[in-house]
Amino acid sequence: MALTQITFFERFVASILAQTKTITLRNNREADFIVGQIIPVSTYETNRQFATIRIDRITPVMFHQLSDHHAKQENMNLAELTQIISEIYPNTQQLYEISFSLIKHSKE
Repeated sequence: MALTQITFFERFVASILAQTKTITLRNNREADFIVGQIIPVSTYETNRQFATIRIDRITPVMFHQLSDHHAKQENMNLAELTQIISEIYPNTQQLYEISFSLIKHSKE
C-alpha cells in the first residue's frame, strides 16, 4: 500500500516552499509512493502540515552514487550527507531519490 503523506525536518520548510528543494532521499520503507500521487507534507518535529506535493519520479540510487547534487538538496556537503545517511539508515546501500513538485502552500 502506498504511503499517503511525507514529513521533512523543519529546516527544509523554506526551501521546499521556495521550490529549491525538489528531491529527498529515503530508504525502501519510506519510498512507497506512486508517481503522480499528490500528498500532504508536514514537519517531522511537530507534524504541522505546510504544503502539498506531487511525486514526479522515484529513482533507485546506491549509497556510493550519492553526489554533490544530492548534498546540495539537503543543504550540506557530500561528506556531511554520507555521514548523516549512514546514521539515519545504517547498513543501507540502496536508497531512493524521490523527485517532487510543490502543488500548493498550506494555509496557516
